[in-house]
Amino acid sequence: MKPLRALLILMITLALLALSSRFMPKVFNRGTVISAPELVADTLAEVAEEKPLVDSIAVEVLPVQQPDVTIFPDTFNLMHWSSLLSKANKQSLHWLYFGDSQLEGDRITAQLRRMLQTEYGGKGLGFLPIKNSYLVHANLNLYHTKDWKEQVIYDKEVKSIGVLGRNFVYQPSDKKKQGEIILKTIDPKRPIQGHQFTLYYSTTDTLAKLELQANRQKKYYFNLKNDSVFNSIRLAFDNDIHHLRLKFNTSKSITVHGIELSDSVGVYVSNIALRGCVYPQFSKMNKELLKQMLKEINPGFVAIHFGVNLVPDIRHSYGNYTKALVREIGVLKSMLPDVPVLIVGVSDMARKQDGKWYSYPNIDAIKIAQKKAAAITGSGFWDLSKAMGGKESIARWVKNKPRLANRDYIHFSRAGTDSVAKMLNRALKYQMIKQAGNE
Repeated sequence: MKPLRALLILMITLALLALSSRFMPKVFNRGTVISAPELVADTLAEVAEEKPLVDSIAVEVLPVQQPDVTIFPDTFNLMHWSSLLSKANKQSLHWLYFGDSQLEGDRITAQLRRMLQTEYGGKGLGFLPIKNSYLVHANLNLYHTKDWKEQVIYDKEVKSIGVLGRNFVYQPSDKKKQGEIILKTIDPKRPIQGHQFTLYYSTTDTLAKLELQANRQKKYYFNLKNDSVFNSIRLAFDNDIHHLRLKFNTSKSITVHGIELSDSVGVYVSNIALRGCVYPQFSKMNKELLKQMLKEINPGFVAIHFGVNLVPDIRHSYGNYTKALVREIGVLKSMLPDVPVLIVGVSDMARKQDGKWYSYPNIDAIKIAQKKAAAITGSGFWDLSKAMGGKESIARWVKNKPRLANRDYIHFSRAGTDSVAKMLNRALKYQMIKQAGNE
């Protein structure tokens, strides 16, 4: 009986170990643990293959105490942002996060916003364009009549672009003088986050008007101003908002530079995605418009997250890229001299060779260019590819369960973007503690 009993105990132990291994998180690069938050449909690739995680396990992410993961020059003063966070219960704070297609669909920023608003308060998506793809995961649909035309910063002969790098212009026809925008919740039981709505606009029409209706009930009427390159209308509501309808009347044109969903206090991380760009396009924006919009939004922190579109252009060095980043950040800092700017380093990318996926050989060269730009402009630099696990990490993220990157070996999955957000948040917290200790 004793040998049989021992055999049974051994078999049960092995079964338990096999079962538990299914729920263990993947570990990368010297103890880097990738989290497994709830997964939702990805907006870029392989949407059908992504399935929600049920009862996913919350685990610790990157131990940011490792000094080689995060590099901040001494001139990068995070204490400005830390000081503002301590007052978030009395005022609204804005983090503008600029990036490429890695950000589209509120990726990375959604998780950052959730964490910061949980800790410091606030409800709302922050500053965003009237474009529905940005609201996929926010329980919010946004519609506008077909006579609105989108203008993007890299379009030729576009001159009146502001912070978002895009705007929407309503041009009336001979038959129609009214353009509409509608914000509507997908799930009627969940309101639009935030009780404060702000419209950023411009017009040359002295007789332009706006009718705004909230929850299909109360209506508000405004005479739109034309005395500046930029104006705004802000409304605070006592009740939750499920539906907003904006009707613009003009005989000329009206440009909407963006909207804002927020409250009067708390933290707001705004997603500003510029697909296809290798750096932000501040130098191409209307300088006066950009200056006035930044003054109105009053951001306390800015992140610059680009690089994946540069990777296929393989070179040994990227001196011109450094110069471009320095130029663009210089434009921003001339208007926001006290606001810390963080460059988020290029993420790992891979290409297939001899049937296997290998990281591009120029990732380190691009990071060197980004680090130089950070040092020259007094910005911060966070090494995202190293935080991911270094070379071939994107391949491991694709194979991870849950999958943290899509099979294009470029873009993160929703779970991956949430992991990036958590790692970045911890890195910033660690640096704030470090700087506070040195004061």
